[in-house]
Formats: sequence, structure tokens, C-alpha cells
Amino acid sequence: MLILLEGEKVRASVLLWNIVPWYLGVASRKPKIAELLEGAEATLDLLETVLLDVHTVVVCGRSEPSRRGIRLRSR
Repeated sequence: MLILLEGEKVRASVLLWNIVPWYLGVASRKPKIAELLEGAEATLDLLETVLLDVHTVVVCGRSEPSRRGIRLRSR
């Protein structure tokens, strides 16, 4: 978690989160589509149950299936 300060006032906090937040094995192995969609589901569940004050989610990376998973669930 990153905390962005403006003087002594907290301006924003940032949580960096991998779309597949569990261990997949060797770092060179890319996640399968099912793992990306499962990770997107877990991420959205986290946003709906724990991180209720989140205002913005920025999806990074080149993984279209993970972006598609986020879009499918958010509609």
C-alpha cells in the first residue's frame, strides 16, 4: 500500500494488486485464461466486500482476458 501525502495530510492511498494474486509457479509462466478470469472475480469480490471506498480502478498490463473479466462482472 502506498500512501500519498500532501504535507501531513493524506491525499490518497494506492493499493497495487495483481489480477492473479496467488502463486502460479515459476515467474516465466503466464497465467491461463481461466486463472485470469478467476483472479478478476476475486478482485471484484474484494472491491465489493472490503475496499468499499475505492473510487478508481486502473487496469494495467497487456492481458486482455483479465480486462474482459473485469468488464463482464462490472456491467
